[in-house]
Amino acid sequence: MFSKVLVPLDGSPTSETVLPWVRALAGSVGTELHLLRVVPSAADLAANSWWGYGPPPSPLSAPQEAAEAARDAARYLHRVAAAALPGLTPRVSVREGQAAREIARAARECGAEAVVMSTHGRTGLRRLVLGSVAEAVVRESGMPVVLLHPDAAALAAAPSAEHPGRRPMGA
Repeated sequence: MFSKVLVPLDGSPTSETVLPWVRALAGSVGTELHLLRVVPSAADLAANSWWGYGPPPSPLSAPQEAAEAARDAARYLHRVAAAALPGLTPRVSVREGQAAREIARAARECGAEAVVMSTHGRTGLRRLVLGSVAEAVVRESGMPVVLLHPDAAALAAAPSAEHPGRRPMGA
C-alpha cells in the first residue's frame, strides 16, 4: 500500500473521521504518518477576518494572531495524535497559507505517496461559496488522494479533540 501518507486536519470532527482508517493502515503495514494543519498567514489575517465575521485584525496584530494560530494548531495536532493514534508517532507540522496549496506542497516535500483526508461533502451553493479543499488537493497534488466521506455514525464516533461534541460552523 502506501509507506508514507499526509493527513491534513482542519480541527473539525469531519476531518478527524479519517483517523481510525489511518491508524489501521499504519498499524498493519507500518505506514509513516504526517499530520498537517494549515492556518491563515499573517497577510491573510490582515486582509480579511479569519472566519469572515467582524472587522479584520489590524496589520500590527496580524503577525501575533498568526503565530498564536500556529501554536494552537500544533497543540491540536499533538492532542489528536495522542488520543486517536495511540502507539504511533506521526510527524506533526503546521503551515500558513491557502489550505489546498499548502497541503499539496507539504505532501511533495515530505515525500508522501498519498494524501488521506475527509471531505465535508458540500454541494451546490455551499460548495460554490466555500470551495472544495479536497477537490483542489486532488487537482494540485499530483499524487493519489484518498477521500473519505463520513456518515453520521463516523461523525458521532469522532468528536473533535478541539471542540468535543460540537461541529464547527459550516460543516
